[in-house]
Amino acid sequence: MPTANPPSFFISLPVASLNSATEFYKSLSFTPLPDFSDANTSAFRFPYKSNSNICLMLHSTSRFGEFVRHGSEIINAKKVTGAIYTLGVASRDDVDGLLEKAERGGGKKDPFTMDGYGKSVGIYTRSFEDLDGHIWEATTMLEKKSEKSNEKSSEKSSVKSSDKSSVKSSEKSSEKSSEKKTEKKPEKKPEKKSEKKKEKGEA
Repeated sequence: MPTANPPSFFISLPVASLNSATEFYKSLSFTPLPDFSDANTSAFRFPYKSNSNICLMLHSTSRFGEFVRHGSEIINAKKVTGAIYTLGVASRDDVDGLLEKAERGGGKKDPFTMDGYGKSVGIYTRSFEDLDGHIWEATTMLEKKSEKSNEKSSEKSSVKSSDKSSVKSSEKSSEKSSEKKTEKKPEKKPEKKSEKKKEKGEA
């Protein structure tokens, strides 16, 4: 049965021992893809759902040699770094956990370190080396402080505005009640005596 949702991007790496490399990547939760594998190649789907369209192809050196340009050499990744492969994960714990798995499987964690690496662009990143010296990174996005501060400031401003509106409404209601209390009934004007006399005379 053909593979459902086959990968759309493939990375090929040469390995000295296909069996050992296969077990190493299984320990990192890479998913085997039998339809893309044979006696000289082990294929895997990258771990984590966001990376599932990427396929890692591990080839024996003899198989890998079939794909390279005539006259070119296959590098020894323990001596020469030609590329770094980066896995995006969900959290810092996933980054650290992946490196622990790599070390337990025979790899090397943090083959290189950089002070504050990735912090300037809001990411947390660490590296590990596989059995053949290929360097990998695990990275995750950090929650930005500016977003937190903006949320807090907006919350404060909304609270302040609601407080102000409630104060204004209470002031208005108190003003209205005081106005009602101060209002006086119109006084009746006393009738003039001359007008009363006229009324009697006419009667």
